[in-house]
Amino acid sequence: MRFLILFLAGVAAPLAAAEYAFTVNGEARNLKILPVRSDRKGDAGPGDVAFIDGTPFVLGAPGRYHLSISPDGGPVISIDPSGAKMLRGFAARGSVPTLPGSARWHDTALHLELDTPRLPVLPGTLRYLSLRFAKPPAAPDLDPLANLAHLLYLSVEAPAGGAIPLTVLRNAPDLRNLSIEGGAVRGPGALANLERLRFLKLRSLDGLASVDFARALPELRVLKIDGTAVTDLRPLEGARNLRLLSANRTPVASLPDLATVPALRDLRLHSTPVSKNKALMTPLRSRTSILVRNWDPAIKGFEQHDAAHPPPENPILFIGSSSVRMWDLQASFPGHPALNRGFGGSELSDALRYFDRIVLPYRPRAILLYAGDNDIGNGETAGQVVADYEAFAKRVRSRLPKTDFAFLPIKPSLKRWDLWPEMAKANEAIRELTGTDPKLHYLDTATPMLGADGAPRKEFFVADGLHLNADGYRLWTGIVGPWLASL
Repeated sequence: MRFLILFLAGVAAPLAAAEYAFTVNGEARNLKILPVRSDRKGDAGPGDVAFIDGTPFVLGAPGRYHLSISPDGGPVISIDPSGAKMLRGFAARGSVPTLPGSARWHDTALHLELDTPRLPVLPGTLRYLSLRFAKPPAAPDLDPLANLAHLLYLSVEAPAGGAIPLTVLRNAPDLRNLSIEGGAVRGPGALANLERLRFLKLRSLDGLASVDFARALPELRVLKIDGTAVTDLRPLEGARNLRLLSANRTPVASLPDLATVPALRDLRLHSTPVSKNKALMTPLRSRTSILVRNWDPAIKGFEQHDAAHPPPENPILFIGSSSVRMWDLQASFPGHPALNRGFGGSELSDALRYFDRIVLPYRPRAILLYAGDNDIGNGETAGQVVADYEAFAKRVRSRLPKTDFAFLPIKPSLKRWDLWPEMAKANEAIRELTGTDPKLHYLDTATPMLGADGAPRKEFFVADGLHLNADGYRLWTGIVGPWLASL
């Protein structure tokens, strides 16, 4: 269990109306906030949900919140700007917990991480519920959800193999924000009963092949169906309030007539058949933002920064995805001219595509690349990753023959552990390739991240199970640092 106490400091700089600010253990933090009562993300207000390291709590009135975290409890308590002390959340992990009977469940978020398929008796007034099943039960017992007629927010995360019957939501007509990730859905047509639904995420689900239910959701603002089997998005025609549609890693081949979806401004089609149709994609770019592995804004940002703040000559260049972008290189490698050009979510092929803009201009003395993680996470094979590595290495050797090039292997992570066999295959093939050229290097940051049981060591990751925490970066720094010193 986690124990989180929220309280407002007596002395603080005033905030503008409708703003929230948070500190955790004395350190300023930007917390993730999901809209529930609000119309859209970014317009945070009372009744929306914020998260501290994955634990949700319900926002009260805008203001400055100072939070302290203790490891041995369950409630989330706040002193709101009005001075009222209230229970705002309750988190429990492990077996079926006993819930506090005195809680005001209509404005308290309940977060359960269970190693059993059985839910506790849930309060009938509960409006905010987050469930995470740690083990893959064949069928989590979600029947108690049928008694929650006042639900506004529901998040369910199940491992592969966990069946999620959506028919249990038939009595939740006020549900505004629904997120289901992993497992296999049963009865997706039941979603058509949730007429007030505004934010819907159905990610990496077996059994979801159609979005016909969306025809009955007039208030839908955001729809995310990444990693599902949906092929046809034309049922979304007439969704006049839909602003964001994400269908990454799906077999989508048909799009709606966007003239019938007038509010749509963000269309995400990474790794889909339709994204390869240039004749279809090109005219759409004039009226909506289409994310099809387009990193031009990030690359342009690097170029603008370089123009205003010239980088060091012949730097040590770090490139790759978010594991590079989030690395504090100045703190990790003082005395080295380290330059960070990581852009989150990118793949190895993206580093290759932008080589002439984020590598060549710097004439680096050394290049360190971390990539391949998102590639395999997005469905590519080890063979495709290795082929992209070979192409990148060949370009380095031909264009920058004096530059040392080091590859940081794909890390074993909690979130993508099921993909580790394919990742390990790519790592081993790349390790063998580095032995063919003295300018190519393989810095094994992956093996030390595995415990004695052969599984990823949890102490190296933040709450999402994918990105590194400070201890994870210290591990990597301890491996990379001696190599830099040897150059």
